[in-house]
Amino acid sequence: MTMFWHSNGGRDYAPWSGRHLSCLGVEEGAAVQMLGIGAQETPDPLTSADQSPRLTLDPNGVTEMRHAIGNIAWPSGEPVAEVTVRDGHATVRGEGGAIRTIKVRDTFFV
Repeated sequence: MTMFWHSNGGRDYAPWSGRHLSCLGVEEGAAVQMLGIGAQETPDPLTSADQSPRLTLDPNGVTEMRHAIGNIAWPSGEPVAEVTVRDGHATVRGEGGAIRTIKVRDTFFV
């Protein structure tokens, strides 16, 4: 999942010591709790051997993850079914039929 966060001095302990002011950040992460899966449920979809991983990291290599942050008007409650990027456009398609297309520099994602 992608997490978008802000900080304004709320962490008063080291190493931040209250100096982390007016900051916005983006981080990638994986958390079963955020997927709405209870601790009693098995198998864990993030670690199970029967799940094919979407991203395999080489422990001796370098991995680059690029982000683009923006916003679009979207129907309330409609889940996103697919996001595609091609020919200078990103297209977001919803499960209920909503479609939004925006211009992007698609070479950034390659």
